[in-house]
Amino acid sequence: MEKERYVLSAGVLIVLLILVVCVQTSRLKSLVGQSSEAYLTSVKTVNNAKKNANNEQKIEESIVDESIEQDKTEYNVIDNYVLTSRYISKTYLSVLNNKLKNGQGYVSLSRIMYFYNANNALSFNEIYDDNLNPQTNKEELISNVCKKDKYKNLYVCAQEYVDGSDQVDLNQSKPFMYPLPMGSSTFTSVFMEQRSYEKHAAWDIAAPTGTPIYAVCDGTINEASYGYNGGYGNEIIQTCLNNGATYEIRYAHLSKLNISQGANAIKGTIIGYVGSTGSSTGSHLHFEVKSNGNKVDGLSLINFN
Repeated sequence: MEKERYVLSAGVLIVLLILVVCVQTSRLKSLVGQSSEAYLTSVKTVNNAKKNANNEQKIEESIVDESIEQDKTEYNVIDNYVLTSRYISKTYLSVLNNKLKNGQGYVSLSRIMYFYNANNALSFNEIYDDNLNPQTNKEELISNVCKKDKYKNLYVCAQEYVDGSDQVDLNQSKPFMYPLPMGSSTFTSVFMEQRSYEKHAAWDIAAPTGTPIYAVCDGTINEASYGYNGGYGNEIIQTCLNNGATYEIRYAHLSKLNISQGANAIKGTIIGYVGSTGSSTGSHLHFEVKSNGNKVDGLSLINFN
């Protein structure tokens, strides 16, 4: 009898142990399943996040590209073509630097945009060449350009439109020489380029520090000073007279001056050297010209012959 009880108890114990093992195994499988599912979910979440981030980056890149494309038409043609467009500025500067370094004369952005606005299928390079007189190396008279087949049917070549424009239709006086050695300089900022706080009514011409700066005309040095000078840094201001017009030329950000206030500078005299003084982010010459008190395009006065 005792033996039978012992066998029964042992059997019950074994059954209980088997049940416990089954329950624990079931729970373990459940936990493992849950862990696997959680892991897979987390992996999917991370992958989705990466995918979304990549998509957002592509969207942002396409927006940037689109904004650059849109920027091609975002320019203000009022007041000597105040530039608010990076596309126009970079394209024009590229063409301008190439032309001048190849010995060609100057064609203004105002003239380029005059025809580009009428037909944007024309390239800046093409318009530049068509508007430069090969004999005089000066900007061609607008009336002569409008006789060419490529332009004569454009609305901007209607006589009343030309008469109402500010385009040059007279032989131009070119009293200035270029202020730097041509081969060592590059234009980096266009006259009347719109900046965050002002219109930059001057040309910025990059050149290595120490590059000589020439007086562009015969005239008196009204100022030759070292210091911050309102952001212009070391600067020289010269006054020249030509055909009844009074020109005031500012040469700014100089590393060193080579002339004194009150002196008379002859065209071609070395009056200073390029630098990066004052409010400047790199070595360059700030070349600014006033005519009878008004800021004008100084490059239009330079004889590139």
